[in-house]
Amino acid sequence: MTGTQILAEMLIKSMIFSLALTLAVEMGLAALLGFRSKWELTLVAAANVITNPLVVFTLSLMAYFCGPGSPPQTAAEILLELAAVMVEALLYWKFMGAAGARRPGPLILSILLNAASFAAGLLVSNVL
Repeated sequence: MTGTQILAEMLIKSMIFSLALTLAVEMGLAALLGFRSKWELTLVAAANVITNPLVVFTLSLMAYFCGPGSPPQTAAEILLELAAVMVEALLYWKFMGAAGARRPGPLILSILLNAASFAAGLLVSNVL
């Protein structure tokens, strides 16, 4: 196996693990926040399938070429996470509607879910 093949395999495994962790954390928290219908949980999953791979792939490339934790990689991480929050909030707003009496609105929901999965990712990356 060549070095490129090894890197590609590591990237694919990392992306799969990241998406699985994100789905588990965000769908679990969404359910705890009152978003329990099949439609709502499917929407949370779909939003993450749209945003997570792009964020993880781009950050992996930035870490490879610029170094993990480098200023360009850190700036990209902040911008990409903010973009993911906005895209997911727009999807929640478009397909779930406004906040209920006991549930957060689309932007707050997106911020909460992304903060939780980001924290879980940091925790796992520091443990592994």
